[in-house]
Parts: sequence; C-alpha cells; structure tokens
Amino acid sequence: MQNKVKEIGVQQFAELDAKVLKAQKTLGNNVVAFLWTDTVVYKRAADEIEAKTVVPVGDLSKCLTTALVMQFVDEGKISLDDKVAKYIPEFDKYGKNYITTRHCLSGYDGIDAEPVSLKSITGRKHYQSLEEAVNDWPKKEIKSNPGTEFRYSNAGFDIAARIIEIVCKKKFETIIKQKLFNP
Repeated sequence: MQNKVKEIGVQQFAELDAKVLKAQKTLGNNVVAFLWTDTVVYKRAADEIEAKTVVPVGDLSKCLTTALVMQFVDEGKISLDDKVAKYIPEFDKYGKNYITTRHCLSGYDGIDAEPVSLKSITGRKHYQSLEEAVNDWPKKEIKSNPGTEFRYSNAGFDIAARIIEIVCKKKFETIIKQKLFNP
C-alpha cells in the first residue's frame, strides 16, 4: 500500500517562497519542491509546468547517451577528441569542423540552439530520424567558440548519439538496448 503524501502549504514558507520567486528566471519554468520523507514541505509550480504535468524524459536521455558514448570511448571505437565532421560531413560543409565529441557531451559545442523548455520539448519540429535532426544542427549559427561557454541544449547529445549510429551502422535505439538496457 502506497503512503499518502502530506502537503504543507507555501504560506508556511513565505521567506523561501519570496527567494524562489526572485530567482525564478534563473531556476526556469519548472516545479521547485523540497521533500522530506513522506511530506512535501514546500511546493511552488511555475508558469509552464504544474506538479502533475507529464513531460518527456528528455534530460534522462542525456545521461544514457553519455554512458553509451563513454563505452565506445573505453572500447577505443571513438575518441572524445574526434572532430564531429569525421563522422558527419555536414559539419565540415558548414564550417564547423572544429567541434569535437567532447564539446557535444559537455554542453560546450557552441551551437545556437533553442534553450530546453516545455515549449521547446512539446513544440519542436519532428524529424523522421536522428540523422535528419542532426543534419539540421550544422546549419545553426555558432553562439560561442566551442569549449568556451556552456549552453544547455539537446544539440550536442543528438550529435553524439548520431556518431554512435554511424560507427555501429545501427539505429541508436537498437544500440542502447544492446549495450545498456539488456545487460
């Protein structure tokens, strides 16, 4: 039998609530919650996401993509210092042949990508394949030199996943099942 979660309202945490509201721009439009055992001691829902809003597990995929890429690095099949253009010629075509796999996994790829938000997750362009999506990234402007400025986006992880597809000549979903999920 599942424990029923008790909630204590925001009114008991006026000082904390004021700080959260003041920092809302930094925190983004996500739910902020502090938990202690079976009691929610503070809860504040922001503009885009409510406590019960269902969203894709997109950010979790970043961890899984990184774990898979690192397996290939450990096996010597790719290097973190490989240029993306080695695998995806579109990057060379658009003058972005200096971006490395390391840049992609660290958020330092420099590509001007839309910040990740509920709107960008639910309203983003749908592609037929990872290849099609990744072939769009080189067309984007460079916002900062790779390796110099952190940008939170999906660009680098999409690119890293596509590199794995190219190396294995299999779809990413198949590879991740074989190498991470099934074991």
